[in-house]
Amino acid sequence: MKIVSWNCHYGLTKENIEQLFKAENGKFAGADVYAFQEVLENEFINISDYEGTQDYKYRHWYGDHQEYGDCHVPRGSEGDLGIVLMSNKYKISRIDQGLIRFRYVIPYCLENENEKFYLFHVWTKSKPDGYIETIYKALEYYKQYKEFNNLNTPIVMLGDFNFGVNYEDPFFKTFENKIQKSFNNMKLLTLKGDNTQSFYYPRCRDQKYFNDAVYVQNLNGNFSIGNTKDWIQAYGAASDYSDHCPILAEINLIK
Repeated sequence: MKIVSWNCHYGLTKENIEQLFKAENGKFAGADVYAFQEVLENEFINISDYEGTQDYKYRHWYGDHQEYGDCHVPRGSEGDLGIVLMSNKYKISRIDQGLIRFRYVIPYCLENENEKFYLFHVWTKSKPDGYIETIYKALEYYKQYKEFNNLNTPIVMLGDFNFGVNYEDPFFKTFENKIQKSFNNMKLLTLKGDNTQSFYYPRCRDQKYFNDAVYVQNLNGNFSIGNTKDWIQAYGAASDYSDHCPILAEINLIK
């Protein structure tokens, strides 16, 4: 299974989609699942108009409509920002249909007639709990769900975790340890890749952040990150397609 995750930064434009499918010799094209963060609601509604997306008939957008009052919506008239899953292979359903308690750590079930797995789609927010604490609270809460205690169904957790760069900060260290304990409890391990940093801030060329990641439960796979020269103008890209590089996970769902 091939999954691509990308914080596309203020909206999934036609230009962004074209770049995603053609960049790096098509490395990110043809995924079974795409997970996008920071997608405008109206762009999601019209996503099937973009070339290359017509086969992705299973689609889901979620947002809590709290971004309007934040600094994250430069084009607010086009709709609020949220997260998107789309697949050409797996039906998508949200597991927790009630009030979303964590912004955003959203559990989904993806399945077809032959395969089934659970996916936590992550785009953490600074409010109300902070980026790191949100992950910890969510994992502690969802571990009580029967779905996530069934080791016969794989779990994937991926997206923009906003873990940041200041590893020496005492607050970060406290919750990093708690998060790791929760990961261990759910048997979630990070996929190893060719790089462990995927966020590059264009106006701060030398500062690299560990934000985007993939965690899996007892699964084998590979993890890789896009080249900055293809995505960020300051590094040589034609334009700033985002302030994140996309990430790619190739996972064997058979344990």
